[in-house]
Amino acid sequence: MTYKLFIDDERDPVTTDWVVVRSSKSAIECVQRYGMPNEISFDHDLGGDDTSRIFVNWLADMLSH
Repeated sequence: MTYKLFIDDERDPVTTDWVVVRSSKSAIECVQRYGMPNEISFDHDLGGDDTSRIFVNWLADMLSH
């Protein structure tokens, strides 16, 4: 599946061709289910203690193995 991943807890993308997730956990689950996206749009702060850094660290770890 080819797709674009939009990670943001509040905003929506301008176009409708993005898969939208609202948390780092949802972003990880999306990549585990659908594979690597073609593009990723990151919002840094995802509410509370959640940040996109959690997803980025998971992704870097996954790619290094």
